[in-house]
Amino acid sequence: METASLLLSVLSIFNLVNGTSSSTIDGTTESGYIYKNVSNASTPTLKSGSGIYLMMDDGQQILDASCGAAVSSIGHGNARVKAAIAAQLDQVSYCHPGFFKTSIAERLADFLVKSTHGQMSRALLTGSGSEAVEAALKLARQYFLELSPPQPTRSRFISRKSSWHGCTIAALSMGDFKVRKDLFAPLLPGNVSRVSACNIYRDLREGEKIKDYVARLAGELEDEFQRLGPKTVCAFVAEPVAGSALGCATAVTGYFRAMKEVCDRHGALLIFDEIMCGMGRIGTLHAWEQEGVVPDISAIGKSLGCGYGTVSALLINERVVSALRQGRGYFAHGQTYQTHPLACAAALEVQHIIQEEGLVENVRLMGIYLEYQLRRRLSDHPNVGDIRGRGLFWGIELVANKMSKEPLDPALKVASKIHLRGLQRGYDVAVFPATGCADGWIGDQILLAPPFIVREADVDEIVDRYLPLSYAPLEPSASALRLILAIFPSWEDPDGEVEITRLTEGTTNTLFKVANKRPGLSKEQVDDEAVLLRVYGKGTDALVDRESRKKHRKLTEELKFHSILSRHNLAPPLLARFENGHAYQFVRGHVCPPSDLARENMWRGVARRLGEWHAVLPVASVSAPINVKHAAKYTNTNFQTPSSSDQHDINHISPYSITPNIWTVMQKWILALPNTTPMEKARGEGLQDELERLVKELGQQSSECLVLGHGDLLSGNIIIEPRGEGQHDISMCKGYYANGEDRHATFCPAAFDLANHFAEWGGFECDYNLLPTRSVRRAFLHEYLRSYRLHSNVLQASEEDVAMEVGRLFDEVDNFRGVPGFYWLSLCALLQANTLLDEIDFDYAAYAELRLKEFRQWRAEVDSTRSMKGEEMPLRERKWAQEV
Repeated sequence: METASLLLSVLSIFNLVNGTSSSTIDGTTESGYIYKNVSNASTPTLKSGSGIYLMMDDGQQILDASCGAAVSSIGHGNARVKAAIAAQLDQVSYCHPGFFKTSIAERLADFLVKSTHGQMSRALLTGSGSEAVEAALKLARQYFLELSPPQPTRSRFISRKSSWHGCTIAALSMGDFKVRKDLFAPLLPGNVSRVSACNIYRDLREGEKIKDYVARLAGELEDEFQRLGPKTVCAFVAEPVAGSALGCATAVTGYFRAMKEVCDRHGALLIFDEIMCGMGRIGTLHAWEQEGVVPDISAIGKSLGCGYGTVSALLINERVVSALRQGRGYFAHGQTYQTHPLACAAALEVQHIIQEEGLVENVRLMGIYLEYQLRRRLSDHPNVGDIRGRGLFWGIELVANKMSKEPLDPALKVASKIHLRGLQRGYDVAVFPATGCADGWIGDQILLAPPFIVREADVDEIVDRYLPLSYAPLEPSASALRLILAIFPSWEDPDGEVEITRLTEGTTNTLFKVANKRPGLSKEQVDDEAVLLRVYGKGTDALVDRESRKKHRKLTEELKFHSILSRHNLAPPLLARFENGHAYQFVRGHVCPPSDLARENMWRGVARRLGEWHAVLPVASVSAPINVKHAAKYTNTNFQTPSSSDQHDINHISPYSITPNIWTVMQKWILALPNTTPMEKARGEGLQDELERLVKELGQQSSECLVLGHGDLLSGNIIIEPRGEGQHDISMCKGYYANGEDRHATFCPAAFDLANHFAEWGGFECDYNLLPTRSVRRAFLHEYLRSYRLHSNVLQASEEDVAMEVGRLFDEVDNFRGVPGFYWLSLCALLQANTLLDEIDFDYAAYAELRLKEFRQWRAEVDSTRSMKGEEMPLRERKWAQEV
């Protein structure tokens, strides 16, 4: 109930924005502007827009997660569309559509007709969506008058309950959004009746099969035809995906085919209102493409011009056009601003952009991700009744009781409060609030309809939260409490006790557990609601991208990677991010001390978890050749490759076509080192020579086993979770290669990640007595490969094949055992180059020397210089060579 409390306690009142022009009305100073509210004091003033963001007069930046009402689908401020409008202004800005036609209107109409692949014959260009629906109703009526013989008795329409089709008189009469409609009921024509919408959340009966539900709805439509008289009905009108009245409710398979069969049986037309859900919004250009039917008339709007022009349209099939052609030869309809040249120019360029940039496919892909994130974060919430939609068009229905589906008390105005809360600083996201989804009057819902151009990081930003607060080391308890109360205001309870516990203090970050110890809760219940705060220290910018400090609207790469891990249940859910850290759901258990890594039940659990990690986040199988095409697609979908002036110098070192990888990371670090003094130059040249030697020796050895490495699997990042009496499981927190711009998506040989983990057994003190022996490493790899195969759905191999695979990987890990020392040496050198050591409470200089010593000892062993000199084998190498 924490989030419910959060949402129910957040009504904000915006102050008047300074600088707004005003006039005196009845002695009161107010703006002369009116949209709905007579007083606009609570409405913020927008200054500009760019991409997916809106900029307010006071400098606040808001992510437009609803595109207004699903309008601004290619984002704001598109330069191509502005240029197209300006070019049209230089030709003609207006002409009467009854006197002249323009080439831009013809080109737009041809584009739209062609987009239907022969299913539609003409495009009628109109202004607003309401105008398009009005025109559709008139066109349907005229169609029957043009038939031979004419059918003048057809004047009725059947629409659906809980629908919305516009605010002009005829369009308003079609809808069932009572909040907007009932005030004007005496003005509305009485030729519209309604049947049930396809809403499985509220209308599917217990135990009812989908095919039976569809048959029931088709029977209801058939009964309505019979009640009215089949020859009196012009058309059945429906939204393929419901809009603001029913919160993105989608039709079940076969529903619209069944509805069309009823219409065809009685000679009535099928009209689709795709004003909100069409033109790419749900993952196909036309919504009807997903339904297996083609309507006779389709109304399109919002994403047609994406707000750059006031434009909508009707797509009309040949059946209707032929009737007009054989009758009067014209449609008895016309409006002053119909086919407006500027609107047509804007819409045509918008459609070219959507087509050329593959945005409909992006809608489909990002829609899958948005659905995943919404269900991950909200499905279990007691006040979230339903999450529904398609593509980038999703509705969240809020309820008072999840089991009974009882709507929230309308007096609470929860949807409106969520919308206003989102506009507050610290949330900075615009969502679309609506009511009426339960019965036309009540039922709170939130709609999300982000721009087609969003990427995964943008979806994460919409679903997750940023807090403009910081953890302050000088006031640890007070600042941590402020963060928690911003996430969960209800924790400010006089009967409860907020307990803050420091769990670990690493080299660059500190972990805190924050628990709300309310009376009556068991320890397990307290832990289930607890929060894990990860706080980054000063001077860690070279390790972790803290760009959010400067521009908090952009997710860091760490958060992007974390969202991928969370998607695969490899990381706890993110609750919020703040200026210098993140808040996660707490994972019950305790941190593994370095000494425990040597316990067999512990290292076997780590092996299984690391095998899962590599399996579900793979570039290629451990034993299969790299699929470069797949790998490139995976990279482009989820991560960013480095972009700098040294890009060529960085990538040339790589033996792989996939970047960033472990070699390009180390190359980037070396290139970042200062090289002004002779000593600095000599150091850099030495490191460069050694890197090139490593690539030559090892770069091709493991070209068949690139994985997304964990990279920081030391004991402090291993959580031992309780699983009943005497049982436990392993979680791995953090997990990334801290490599400048590419820190969270570094591909590496599996052997490197494994060797790096084995090196971590010695802890920060590099106690080599704790390193695993050959027999332990072999058993670890056996457990790891078994887990890898299990989680990558690879059939288990024979014992002989498994032994061969373990032996091959064992040798590769052995070959890589010294490389982690060079890797960490490079990192420490980068930290030194950025003069951060005085700001981090860890002796990186000493640590760098220890890791460099490891690397040199490995090198001396590999090239036999140690044995040739007759020197004693160092402890680390002896331990590594020890069998048991």
